Formats: sequence, structure tokens, C-alpha cells
Amino acid sequence: MIIARYLPDLIGGWPALVQMVIYLILGLVWLLPLRRFLIWMETGRWG
Repeated sequence: MIIARYLPDLIGGWPALVQMVIYLILGLVWLLPLRRFLIWMETGRWG
């Protein structure tokens, strides 16, 4: 929530390519805690 509130103002003036890389990294980072849950959803096995 904090990232979504303040980060766009911070990196809004950066070049588009740099913004793309930052948002790509942040888009993947939030999925890391959900990895096991997503695997379970796809396979039906927990682990």
C-alpha cells in the first residue's frame, strides 16, 4: 500500500525504460510470498 501511494510520485520523472524495469521488478516481488499458494492452486499439492 505504501509503495502504491508514494512510489509513482518518486519515479514519475525518471526515463520510461527505467520506470519499466522498476515496475517489472516490483510486480514480481509481490508475488514471491504467494508462490506456494499459486503452486497449490495449479497442482493441488501443497509443497
